[in-house]
Amino acid sequence: MRKIKRKIKRYYSELKGRIVGRIDQKRDQLKQKWHDTAEMRTVDYWKEWSKPHILRTIEFYKMSVALSIKTFNQVKAVEYKKEARTIWEQQVAKGRAVKLRCKEQVLKANPYVLAMFTMCFVIISVASIQIYRSSNTIYEEISAREPASLPAPLLENPRPVYHKLHQKQFSVESLTIPVYIESVNSVKTMIIDFSANASNQYISNFFLKHEFYVKDHLNTTLQPIVPKFPLTIEGKRILRGKIKDELNSLVKRLKIKGEVIDVSLIGVIAS
Repeated sequence: MRKIKRKIKRYYSELKGRIVGRIDQKRDQLKQKWHDTAEMRTVDYWKEWSKPHILRTIEFYKMSVALSIKTFNQVKAVEYKKEARTIWEQQVAKGRAVKLRCKEQVLKANPYVLAMFTMCFVIISVASIQIYRSSNTIYEEISAREPASLPAPLLENPRPVYHKLHQKQFSVESLTIPVYIESVNSVKTMIIDFSANASNQYISNFFLKHEFYVKDHLNTTLQPIVPKFPLTIEGKRILRGKIKDELNSLVKRLKIKGEVIDVSLIGVIAS
C-alpha cells in the first residue's frame, strides 16, 4: 500500500513538473516573440512598410488618368461626319458598279431574250391584277348574299328575347305594403316578394346590390290597399303594373339606361 502511494506521489510530482516546464517554455516563447516584434509596433516601421504600397497606388492612378485622357483625345479626334461621308461614298460607288455591271449584261444579252422576259413580266402582272379583282368581286357577292339556311326573322333579330334572361332578373323580398282595414278603421301591413325582368344586366346588378333603393321608393309611393285586393287576379295584375311603373320611375330618377320589362309576384303574406 505504501509503495502504491509513493508511486502516485512520484507520478503526480513528475506530471506537475512537466506542466510547469511547458508553461515556462510557452511564456519564454511569447516573451521572445514580443521582443522580436517590438520594432514592428513602431510608427516608423509602418510608415516604411506603407510607402511602396502608396507609391504603387499613385502610379496606377496616374496611368489610369493618362489612359482616360488618351482615349478621350482619340475619340475627340475622330471626324464622324467625314467618316460617315466616306462610308456613304463607298456604298454609292458599289451601287454604281452593280448598276453598270447589270447594264453591260443587258446590252450583251440577246434582244429576243429581253423581249421574251418583258412579255412574261407583263403577262404575269396582268394576270395578278385580274385575279385580285375577281377575288374581290367574289368576296363582295358572298358577303352580300343572305344565308339560305337561316329564316328571315332570325336574320333580322339574331338574339332571341330570352338571351341571358337569368342575368337580367332581380328579386326583392320582404317588401312591406300598407293595408287598410275598413272594419277596424286602421292600417296594417302586407309582405310581398316579387321578381322583375330588366332590359339589361346593369339594372339587375344595380338593384341586387342596392335593394334598399327599391324598398324605400315603393314604401313611400304605394298607397294603402284593401287586404283582399292583391289576392284576386285583377288585383295582382294592377299591383304588378303599379310596381313596374314605380320601378321605371326610379330607374329614370337614378338616370340608369334601360327599363323594367315585367314584374312577377312570388308570395303575399298578410300580417
